[in-house]
Amino acid sequence: KRTSNINQLSNSLNPQVKKRSNARRTRRFLEKTRDWQAQIARWILSFYPGDLMLVLDRTEWMIGKTPINFLVLALTIKSFSFPLVFVLLGKEGSSSTAEVIALLEKVKGWFEGRHVLFLAEREFLSQALLKYLRLNGLNFDLRLKKDAIVSYRGSSAKPKSWFANLKKGQGSWLKRKVWIYGEPVYLVGIRLEQPTEDGDEFVFVVTNACPKAALG
Repeated sequence: KRTSNINQLSNSLNPQVKKRSNARRTRRFLEKTRDWQAQIARWILSFYPGDLMLVLDRTEWMIGKTPINFLVLALTIKSFSFPLVFVLLGKEGSSSTAEVIALLEKVKGWFEGRHVLFLAEREFLSQALLKYLRLNGLNFDLRLKKDAIVSYRGSSAKPKSWFANLKKGQGSWLKRKVWIYGEPVYLVGIRLEQPTEDGDEFVFVVTNACPKAALG
């Protein structure tokens, strides 16, 4: 139905039942248990038995003075994402690493025996998350903040230092692993054609998988 509005969703349910009754049933279903998240997620995953690309993101808006802030893990297929599980944070601003790991702990059993590539924006990257992903055997491509410190071949500097010679639209990666937050990873850098709204000229990605693939 392309909407989360329960009253509009009711139009797509049992036509033999009044719309108001469908709306009441839907509310009771959503309020009764959170098991429906796992059931729907497993159903979606059943259509994609191969490799998986999972994206962690956060969406936030306000209703009056009340923050509505969701942490969401989605399955990405080409240019479309299916939300698999979400948590209402109950606060404004970024999630903590503990909240991210708690979300991943809920779902890691869903992907046993499958190759998973985990993607996330720079606000989620931390030493604890890198360690968690490594210990749980998850491949990842994670955006890195421009002011992070990268240790490479005996030197430590911000990531831009290693990619200053790139022309606009070019990307590359360091051939050996670097150390970021105490974890060994590959570092990929891309110089954008145009700066972002925040004035960023570069995108930096850390990966434990294939840096050439992360560049794409």
